[in-house]
Parts: sequence; C-alpha cells; structure tokens
Amino acid sequence: MEITQHKHSVATVHEIVNLQLLLSKLGACLCPVWGHSNVQGNRTMGIDENPSEGLLDSLAAHFAFATPAGRGA
Repeated sequence: MEITQHKHSVATVHEIVNLQLLLSKLGACLCPVWGHSNVQGNRTMGIDENPSEGLLDSLAAHFAFATPAGRGA
C-alpha cells in the first residue's frame, strides 16, 4: 500500500517494474500482494476480526489454549 499511495506512485511502480525486468531471470514476473498484510487474501480465506464463539471454541479445543474473548484482546 505504501507504494501505491505515495505521491509519485505511478513513477515509482514503473521504476520497480523496470528494475524487475532488467534484473530478473527469463520468464520471471512480479507478483504483488494487494493490501496491507494481504487484507483481501485474509478475507478470501475466511479470516475475520470478529470470529464466532463456535470457531473460538474449536480453536481452543484443537490447540489446547484459551482464545482471547474480549475486544482487542
């Protein structure tokens, strides 16, 4: 996100791509992960900031530890 939200983002992305093209092996390409800490990927994989009680209970039983239950815990 830092690169795409930068004041000179388009020029910066162009330079990153140019460096990749100059320095990479034949057939290699860029594979950006969109979003901070791959937020979209987390949502796609079912990670949620507000998990259900059932999920928390299952995690606690499987990993043998008490999961945090409070907000921001």
